[in-house]
Amino acid sequence: MKHLYVFCEGSSEQGFCRQVLVPHLTKQNTLVFTKKIANSREHGKITRGGVSNYKVIANDIRNTLKERPGQEVFFTTMIDLYALPKSFPEANCTLNPDNPYPYLAALEKSFFEDIGDERFIPYIQL
Repeated sequence: MKHLYVFCEGSSEQGFCRQVLVPHLTKQNTLVFTKKIANSREHGKITRGGVSNYKVIANDIRNTLKERPGQEVFFTTMIDLYALPKSFPEANCTLNPDNPYPYLAALEKSFFEDIGDERFIPYIQL
């Protein structure tokens, strides 16, 4: 059985995963686990939800990848393009409002390369 960990921006994305992805992927022999993305550290504690600091997000994902080894374990994200932090790789590229897909592809490619694990499949929602 495969395991899919979805790093969610917030509660809405978690709800979508639980209501839509879990029933569908369970039929495909895949267990789905959701986790709100680490947002920042305050007084030694990690706050979760929202996307404001790329380094914190990347470290959270890398740490989870290390904690859950295996060829049948995969990881993805469910985050919005809206208000993506400027510290995100490739975030300074020009977005063409008439065709945003090349911009999204560049963001996801650079995100994948920065995380550096074949089991990670980034997804950024337009």
